Amino acid sequence: MSDEDFNFAPPPPRRDRKEFEPPPWEQHLFDRVTKEQEAEPAEAEPGETPETDAEVAPASAAEVRTVIEERRVADAEPQSDEGAEPEKPPLDEVRLAAMMFELRAEEVPATRMYARATLVAGMMLLLVGLVMVIWSFVMIAVALRRPEQGRAGVYIGMTVLVFGAGFAGIGAWFVFKTLRQQGVL
Repeated sequence: MSDEDFNFAPPPPRRDRKEFEPPPWEQHLFDRVTKEQEAEPAEAEPGETPETDAEVAPASAAEVRTVIEERRVADAEPQSDEGAEPEKPPLDEVRLAAMMFELRAEEVPATRMYARATLVAGMMLLLVGLVMVIWSFVMIAVALRRPEQGRAGVYIGMTVLVFGAGFAGIGAWFVFKTLRQQGVL
């Protein structure tokens, strides 16, 4: 690599930050807040001094955002009116546990959903493993009768025997576990 591959020039100068513009779908909220703030001085009591327009209208969009957020929080807070609904009592843990047990009883267990596929896969593995075990015995027998093959035939037959036994064992385990989970065994 050469120095031409790297850019050692200073970064370009930073631009001034753009003024915030509310998204079109929230524009009506910003307009409503500014109208409400403009209307507040007109509703002031006669003994008070009226505020100037500069104090009423927010100076920036950040102030508008904070006002909107404050109003959302104020609207979300429960108000203590006498006609309001009483606060709900917390949910009882025993009742919650009973509801969860009912839901569990209604669900179909995942083991039951895939039982057929697991049973078929286990049978296929068992069958392939048994075929490999039989084939390995034939390979070993042929290798022992022909001395010109040497030990390679016996080692290959033993390797096939180990893999066949592994496949048969895994297949038998799949079949056993699936039948046991289904309640057959």
